[in-house]
Amino acid sequence: MSASDDKEEIGSGTHQRIVIDLGSFNERLAEKGASLRNGGPDSFRHKGLPADRGDG
Repeated sequence: MSASDDKEEIGSGTHQRIVIDLGSFNERLAEKGASLRNGGPDSFRHKGLPADRGDG
């Protein structure tokens, strides 16, 4: 797959689709969100940014 403007190719790459178990995905997403809100190891706070950015 590639993209071009009037002069040249401006990008190329691949695209892949997969089927996921939505229940399992949502469960893991909720757990990760809770960890982020509570200042877990992958949180914004850990990276030196405010924990609540006010965008969600």
